[in-house]
Amino acid sequence: KLVAAHPHDLELRADLGDLHLAAGDLKKAEAEYAEIKKQAPRLPAGYVKFSGLYLARKEYDKAIAEMEQAVRLNPASERLMTTLVGLYMGRGKYDSAVALCERRIAEKPGDTAALELLAQVHVARKDFPKARQAYDKSLAANPNQWLATNNLAFLMAENAANPVDLDAALRLAEKALAMKPGEATVLDTVGWIYYKKRDAGKSVDYLERAVAAKPDDRVIRYHLGMAYLMAGKNARAKEHLSRAVSGGAAFSGREEAEKTLARL
Repeated sequence: KLVAAHPHDLELRADLGDLHLAAGDLKKAEAEYAEIKKQAPRLPAGYVKFSGLYLARKEYDKAIAEMEQAVRLNPASERLMTTLVGLYMGRGKYDSAVALCERRIAEKPGDTAALELLAQVHVARKDFPKARQAYDKSLAANPNQWLATNNLAFLMAENAANPVDLDAALRLAEKALAMKPGEATVLDTVGWIYYKKRDAGKSVDYLERAVAAKPDDRVIRYHLGMAYLMAGKNARAKEHLSRAVSGGAAFSGREEAEKTLARL
């Protein structure tokens, strides 16, 4: 009724299309999104909506093409860039994701959002030196980014070759914690680094606080389970590892969690 009364209100059309999409009526959703494109062909909104529609249909290449057009229409949008990078990564198009980030960085050196996305792409393709370079550049542009600081600390810990590397990662993680006290993600990083340093007591302490702050996070549960195992508390280890692997959702460390749980 609202759209009939206000046929040129694109937000109303988008809402109606979204309702049809949520109800599974993709044809009606497409009709509303097509009208948005027709009325505003130079705005990214219609292309963003069509990208979501094609995702619902599992037509991933078409979803990417629509989002690429949205980015062309608004190349300064951080949100659109982030969405397109996510689509590229979901399809294993890492080169395209890297190229998009690097174009943004070339146009705007020191763009922390693009640098962090670039780091995430390099992590996904397991190119850790390049990921670290991107995080370093992002933090050089703005040292007060708690998430980038935390992510770099975690990356350093995961690739530490010796105790000195772990100490450097811990210092960085503690810096992130000072910027964002009580943040589950950072507490998890600090606790996991202590696990790698074989300090079960401190590891359990930080990871318990992380679980309290974010009880449904499977990675944190997995980390806490491993810390309890190191501490010799097998029953508590089993409890948290079981919580981590329940439901079948994928997460980093799931295979190790399952193997460890099978031995308990």
